[in-house]
Amino acid sequence: MGRSFLKILILGLVFGMMGPVGVSSNLTFAGENQRSKSSDVADELRMKAGDEEGNELKALKAELLINQSDQKALDQLNKLIRKYKGSGLEPSLEFRLAELYMRRAKTATFFEVHRDDAAAARFSPTVTKSATSKGWIQKAVNTYDLIEKKFIQFTDMDLVLFNNAFARQILGQDEEAMRRYKRVIDDFPNSPLVPDSHLSLGEELFSKKKFQAAYDEFQKIRDFPESRVYPYGIYKGAWALYNIGQTEKGLKQLEEVVAYSKKSNDESINRLDLSREALEDMVIFYEDVKQPSDAVAYFRNQGGDQKAGELSLKLGKIYQRHGKFINLEIVYTDLISAVPLAAERPEMHRDMMEGYENSKNRNKVIENLETLSDLCQSASPWAKAQKFEDQKECWSRLEEAGRLYSTKWHKEFRAKGDTTLGLLTSRAYECLLKNSQRLTASATVGGEDKVRFAYAELLFEQGAFRKASEQYSKTAHLTKDIKLRHDSSYSAIVALEKATQDKWSDQDERSFAILAQDYITLNPKGQYLTDVRFKKAFIAYEKNHYDEAAPQLRDLAVNFYSNPRGFKASTLYLDLLNIQKKYELLRDESKMFLTKFKSDPETTAQLIKIHQQAFLTVNQNLEASGKFTDAMNGYLDFVKENPQSTLADKALFNAIHCANLANDLGTASSLSEQLIATYPHSPYKLDLGRSLVILYEAQAQLSKAAQAILNVAEWEKESKDKTDKSNYPALLLQAADYKALDNDIKGATVLYNKLIEKYPKSEQGVAALERVEGISEGSSHDWSKTSRLLEQIVETGAQPQASIAMNKLVQHAAGEGDDDKTFRLAKKVVAMRNDDNVSHRALAQARLAQAKILEKEFVASSIKAKPERLSMVLAIKSEKLDHAQKAYQDVIAFKDKPTAIEALIHLAKCYESFSASLNQIEAPADAPVADQKKFLHEIENLALPIEEKNAETLQIALKQAKSLKLRDDTVAKIQTELDRLSKKGRKGFSNIILPPANVFPVVDHGGES
Repeated sequence: MGRSFLKILILGLVFGMMGPVGVSSNLTFAGENQRSKSSDVADELRMKAGDEEGNELKALKAELLINQSDQKALDQLNKLIRKYKGSGLEPSLEFRLAELYMRRAKTATFFEVHRDDAAAARFSPTVTKSATSKGWIQKAVNTYDLIEKKFIQFTDMDLVLFNNAFARQILGQDEEAMRRYKRVIDDFPNSPLVPDSHLSLGEELFSKKKFQAAYDEFQKIRDFPESRVYPYGIYKGAWALYNIGQTEKGLKQLEEVVAYSKKSNDESINRLDLSREALEDMVIFYEDVKQPSDAVAYFRNQGGDQKAGELSLKLGKIYQRHGKFINLEIVYTDLISAVPLAAERPEMHRDMMEGYENSKNRNKVIENLETLSDLCQSASPWAKAQKFEDQKECWSRLEEAGRLYSTKWHKEFRAKGDTTLGLLTSRAYECLLKNSQRLTASATVGGEDKVRFAYAELLFEQGAFRKASEQYSKTAHLTKDIKLRHDSSYSAIVALEKATQDKWSDQDERSFAILAQDYITLNPKGQYLTDVRFKKAFIAYEKNHYDEAAPQLRDLAVNFYSNPRGFKASTLYLDLLNIQKKYELLRDESKMFLTKFKSDPETTAQLIKIHQQAFLTVNQNLEASGKFTDAMNGYLDFVKENPQSTLADKALFNAIHCANLANDLGTASSLSEQLIATYPHSPYKLDLGRSLVILYEAQAQLSKAAQAILNVAEWEKESKDKTDKSNYPALLLQAADYKALDNDIKGATVLYNKLIEKYPKSEQGVAALERVEGISEGSSHDWSKTSRLLEQIVETGAQPQASIAMNKLVQHAAGEGDDDKTFRLAKKVVAMRNDDNVSHRALAQARLAQAKILEKEFVASSIKAKPERLSMVLAIKSEKLDHAQKAYQDVIAFKDKPTAIEALIHLAKCYESFSASLNQIEAPADAPVADQKKFLHEIENLALPIEEKNAETLQIALKQAKSLKLRDDTVAKIQTELDRLSKKGRKGFSNIILPPANVFPVVDHGGES
């Protein structure tokens, strides 16, 4: 409601006080016809709550109607005065006239207040401009003076005097007013206006600061306990006492006013109720004379719990103004404890926070702020007990204090970095935000979104990144400010990143995904849109959630390839495909990036490498799964697409390998030739040359195989340094052998001779000599050439070739019947017995040749002699047998089984020959018969063991021959010989006993050693 209208109401109350002291009148100033319209007029002028402008206009209309009505009443009253002039009604009519003047003064005051209002000037310009309240009051005073002088015996003279005094007070004629109040007291002691007159006199004295005199006047009202102004007199007396320093006595009078008002209310007495004023003023008095610790109990006693909060708050405000914060703290704390549901608590907590802040006791500040925050919750006992206006006031105080301290402390925290202060500031923000109330916003003060963002900033500054992220996110969803929405949604992401330190748990990953999506949704054109999308995909990538990351990274790569993030996304995407082993997709996607987007040379090279490696891997997988033909074709496609690639020869090499696995030897050969021809510097050339040898051999293309081996030999020779042992002679020998097998004897001989010439002492050189010797022996009857080659082999000293070559010379000499040469050459062979790798067969055969010569000498020696020389002849024969036996035993000792069997057979024949020779000896003819028998018996005893040895030796030969599984007629011949011996029926053959194992060595293997 406007200030001008408020003035009118105040003046209305002032003039309204005249009502009770006015004279009742039965005069009617309005006609009956007006009453019929009263209902409509009342409806039109009825005020409406909230319509301030409309209400003021209605008030203006009402005053105009009143003005018109009063003017009519005034006109009618003047007529009546003229009519009844000099009659007994005249003084009463004049008194009524004075009252009408006072009423007109009230209306005039209204228009004076509205003189500058455009509506009033427009609606009633004349009345508004001409209105004068003092003029009407002066007319009233003049009328009252007329009555006083002219109608001294007027029965209501006390009223005239009192109203005249009141009007003069308004005009500032205080002395005249006081004189008339005193006349009422003195001249009309029984008038009900006496206590009012004392009150008016006391008020006047009080206004002139004559407090003792005023007090005395106020005290006189005590004589009129039934007076309506009785409690007011006591009340004003209390204030007079206060002003003369008798505060405690004055407080007692205020207590008396309260008690009197309670009594009046209980007894329904129509007197002024000044309990509210007295209770409120008690606070001022109390501060001077009583202790703060007693205040709550005192106010509860005087005003009850309903007033205790209000009075305690007022006392606290006084302490606050006087700088007595400790007293304030005591009073408020006691009140909160005693009356926890007091409506004034929010204001008290606010005041205590201010005091604690001034004393830097910020822990107490935050305690009170948190208590206030809890208090304001709709579910709190305090809030449930309050009116809506008080609940609203609580939120207002909370918001005011929360904003003040969070803002102030936050600024100080940024300046000083005080950790403790930072924590207190966080709590201050939480007090504002934890109840989810909507903070009011204005042009200068931000709403909840700004406050929450500031709180998030504080948390971030404190390193509480996870909590900061939550607050930023809430701000983003709350605010309608586009920039704040962007900054807060992005800050939520940054804070979470800080919190994780790039160590993302599954929950953090999910949280980031939500925050990132929020940023994208809330800021479709956000500054960091690409970065956020990239980070979201990158985290999924790092957490191995590849199926989730792949489409995001690809989308970024395709749409933002020229952007660093988009480019990085393409790299991660391809890497992801590689990790997932999606090589076909990797091959195709890398090709897409190569063809669709322009990249710098380094990136292009890298993409080419990825594409080619993926291409190869796809084919390798086909190969690993046994799809060799598909793999081969894939490798060939790679070569066709990338003929200049550093991997082209590898791909072609793999294709060859697949062709081999698919048993497509022809294709493998042709592809090998293609690789060698197209990529002469390929590291696979040598391996391919070797594999070509195998391929040609498998296809029986020995000539090509030989040429491939020669190529390999040359390539190996080129590739090895001087410190490497060359494989060249072995390859040359192998090539020569292939040529020989292909009946290219001439070509083979050229290569053999090359080996013999360049590597005469090497294993391959010796082998070449053997091959050439074999060729010569098989294709020519020129023994001299063959013998030279054999001697050349012997000269190399390489075993077993040297012993074998020498044995061939032995056997040739034996074949020619040259026993001396045979024995001499065989001796050279046997002399090689201690050489490494010597041929045991050559040793055995050479020694066998010697044994046979010794056997011939043994058989050729005759035992025919005269009796006296028989002993000497037998000794010679036995010695020769011993030589042959020793030679054959040496043969057996060389452990060449076939040769050992032959040696056993020959040895058995030696035993048979010796036994036969013994059986041919005749007894001396000139000896007595008895001596002859005795002689022959001795000869028989000598021959019998030899015959047994013959059989035993054949038995051993038979056993060895059977174990060797000889496929010739050796076994049959031995068996036949054994059968022949058995048929002789000689003693010892019916049950032949094998000799001990150590009689003759047992051969446990055959062939060359």
